[in-house]
Amino acid sequence: MNVSLSIFIVALPALLLQACAVSLQGFVADEKIIIDSEKIIAWPKSVNETSGLALHQDLVWTINDSGDGAFVYGLTKQGRLAKKISIRNAKNYDYEELAQDQNYLYVADIGDNFFQRKQLIIYRLGWEDIDRAKHQGEVTADLITVQLNDTSQFKHQYSHNYDFEALSVKGDELWLFSKNRLDGNSELYRLPKQPGLYKVDSVASFATKGLVTAADIHPQTQMAVLLAYQIHNRSFASYFWLVPAGSDGLDWAKAKSYEISPGGQWEAIKWSKDGSELILSREDNFQGGMAVATIKPN
Repeated sequence: MNVSLSIFIVALPALLLQACAVSLQGFVADEKIIIDSEKIIAWPKSVNETSGLALHQDLVWTINDSGDGAFVYGLTKQGRLAKKISIRNAKNYDYEELAQDQNYLYVADIGDNFFQRKQLIIYRLGWEDIDRAKHQGEVTADLITVQLNDTSQFKHQYSHNYDFEALSVKGDELWLFSKNRLDGNSELYRLPKQPGLYKVDSVASFATKGLVTAADIHPQTQMAVLLAYQIHNRSFASYFWLVPAGSDGLDWAKAKSYEISPGGQWEAIKWSKDGSELILSREDNFQGGMAVATIKPN
């Protein structure tokens, strides 16, 4: 597949490489995407650790991870901060992902690098509440609480299969994908997208060959994208999978992988509204600055 890209880069403080990440060998992606870095736009420092993406009302919405408070940010396509909204009844333990449907934005406080959490929290915000709120305003969230049943594979804090950074809406459900530091796969957990407490088990495992950091399923095309990386010689090798999503899960036999070049710690991915493009964001580290790129198939 031929791909053209535009990329927007922002310089941020360097991040240390996570020593606990899995390192796999022998994986070669089906295709390689070369990023065109000619188009550059600066995002404000207030979103210097962007870790999730959503699209609504001509704004790109994002969150920062555990270094920030309970905020969501709306930016224009030119990179200007238009709205900063506080979630009144929330904390930011480790925000890692955004998911969305027509009525709600889901803020996923699901990161667990060292397997220390008893519960994962997903904050459901109404788009109408967000639209009514002014810049620097507040909204109240509904809470979706997740507990894992199947933690029998737990080894130790630095190598386990119960970290999470990927969430997507799929019909009436939320699909949660694990970031397996132990085996480099990704487990699928399914739960209702209604407020409540849900105790869940893995329903499928996918050979993603690395650490999954984001997911999105387009509501019309039903095509899923999973973003992942490996670490080779202390450098990030980033790639994504495209795979059809059915009612029973992902059709992994039809999955196709795409290496992203240049590499780096690409963290978030989102389908455009019409499903013709993918938007990716990258955190700052020693391989390169923070970046937001749009991928458009020809």
